[in-house]
Amino acid sequence: MHRLLLALLLLLAVAVRLPSLGAGPLDGHHVRQADTSSMARVMARDGVSLWTPRIGWAGPEAGPVETEFPLYAATVGAVWSVLGSEPPWVPRTLSLLAWLLGGVALARLCKRRLPQLPVPVPLALYALSPLGVLFSRSIQPDALAVGLLVLAWERADAGRAHEHPTTPLLVSAGLLGVAIAAKGPVAIWLPVVAFAGWRGLERVPTRTAAVALALAVLPPAIWYTHAHQLGVDGASFKLWGADSGKWSSLAALSQSTLWGDALRGFASVGLTPLGVGLALAGAIAARRQRELVAPTLGMLAAAAALVILLPAVATHEYYLLPMLPFASVLVGGGAGWLWREAGA
Repeated sequence: MHRLLLALLLLLAVAVRLPSLGAGPLDGHHVRQADTSSMARVMARDGVSLWTPRIGWAGPEAGPVETEFPLYAATVGAVWSVLGSEPPWVPRTLSLLAWLLGGVALARLCKRRLPQLPVPVPLALYALSPLGVLFSRSIQPDALAVGLLVLAWERADAGRAHEHPTTPLLVSAGLLGVAIAAKGPVAIWLPVVAFAGWRGLERVPTRTAAVALALAVLPPAIWYTHAHQLGVDGASFKLWGADSGKWSSLAALSQSTLWGDALRGFASVGLTPLGVGLALAGAIAARRQRELVAPTLGMLAAAAALVILLPAVATHEYYLLPMLPFASVLVGGGAGWLWREAGA
């Protein structure tokens, strides 16, 4: 019965996304979707190149484009080249599958660490949250990055409990490194994943722990250093700098309009007002229930992202997408705690 309910939840998650699965990149944040489609289209036509991605609007003379690690665009481009056409359902299905894979990992983690919390509760929140539905069928790399982040969290937690933690910890670190390279703001959640695997790290040699750290940090560091040079020599998405419109400054942090837009999006699309209250209840319950500490830290990382990337969050809700798996567990834990308190 339990597995049947989980399967029905996953089917429902697919069903609510099906109506837009074949639509062109004209729905939410269409510019970002069109840019991602353009990179994939160039790769489908000229061959996949992860190291020197190009984009159609820059033209053949502009050179490669400064962008996040184009794993998503390269995968879509490779499939499009095999199909000989460019149907939008390919990238949208990739986003959907990555999100559902993250949901399966989240269910495994909750079953292992929170047996008193019915697994369908956090999985339903993760699979059916408004923000998740919107961007897990979108033609952009965010859902893939979040799916990799949840897999990394689950593997780090597995290393914590595993008799031989080396392999799951190294796998976790590798997944996290790719997730950060594919979507830079995921780096804000790196300490949360490290915390989840901390007891496992204590049981491996120092050299192994150093390798795990290198796997999580070096690939994105190498990529973004390289990407910055691509921006100098070719086209650019302006990932860095004050003129990028992404990073906070004292001037940005003092603008009430930005705070209002960001917090409205956080409460209405990200968690809903009810979810915010239940998340706070989960944070309170974490004082007695240590297994809720990691998702609480995940929500604190979301607060840090809000401050560090306030202009970006105010404009694009997907910058807080990595918050959802942690929020789903914390909201479920908060609801369970309130239920038990009411029964007592």
